[in-house]
Amino acid sequence: MTSLAFAGAGWVTAVHGLAVDALDHVRVVHVASRRNVSAGRRAEQTGAAVCRYDELPRGADAVVVATPPALHRREAARAVDGGAAALVESPLAATLDDADQIVALAARGPVVYAENLVHSPVVAEAVQACRRIGELIHLEVRFAQGRPNGGPQRLEPSWGGGALFDLGVHALAVALLLAAPARVVAVEADLAAGDDLDVDDDASVTLTFDTGLRARVRASWRAAAPTWDAQAASATSAVRLELVPDP
Repeated sequence: MTSLAFAGAGWVTAVHGLAVDALDHVRVVHVASRRNVSAGRRAEQTGAAVCRYDELPRGADAVVVATPPALHRREAARAVDGGAAALVESPLAATLDDADQIVALAARGPVVYAENLVHSPVVAEAVQACRRIGELIHLEVRFAQGRPNGGPQRLEPSWGGGALFDLGVHALAVALLLAAPARVVAVEADLAAGDDLDVDDDASVTLTFDTGLRARVRASWRAAAPTWDAQAASATSAVRLELVPDP
C-alpha cells in the first residue's frame, strides 16, 4: 500500500484523486490547503483527513505538491525532510532560485516533477511518430484559451507569471518531447500584457535546438475557444497533434 498526502486542494488534486480510485494499492490519507473548506471537500472525496501544511507528510509515503507555485519549494522540502517523496506539480517553481533548490533536494530524497501531458497516450503516440519520421525541420506548438478561472491570484505577479508561465509551461514541455533527443541551445520570447493585467496574457517563444531546428511555441489567454495543438515535420513526413477539444 502506498499512501499519498495532498499539499493543496485545487482542481488537479481531483484528477489525482480519480487516479487513486482506479488503483487498489494507493490511497490518499491527508489533505492540507490554505482554505479548510477546499481541503475538506477534497478529503471527503478521497476518504482522507484534513491537516495543516506544517503537519505534512504525517506518515505518507509521498506528497503531491499542488500548492500555488510560490510554495512548491517549501512543501517539497517539507516532504523530503519528513521522509516522503515529493511529487511536484507544474509549473515547477515561481523563481529560478526556488527551482534550483527543488532540483538540489533530489540529493536528499526522491523528488519528481509532474508534467502530466507526458502520460497522455496521444502525446506519447505523437512523440513516437516524431521519432519515426526522422530529423525535424519544422515544429510548432500552440496552446490558446481564455483566462484561467482558478481565482484572481492566478492573474497576479505573485503567482509566478502569466500565460507563458501558467499555460505555456505545458506547451513548452510538448515541444521538448517532440523534438527530443535534440536539445535547446537558445531561447527568444515576446510577451504581451493586456491593459488590465500586470502579467503577460499572450506569448510567443522561439526555441533553437542543436540540430538547427527553430521551433515556435505560442501560449495565449486571448482565445475565445481553447486550442491546444502541435505539428511537426521532417523532410518526408508530418505529424499533427490535437489535444482540444477532443483528444
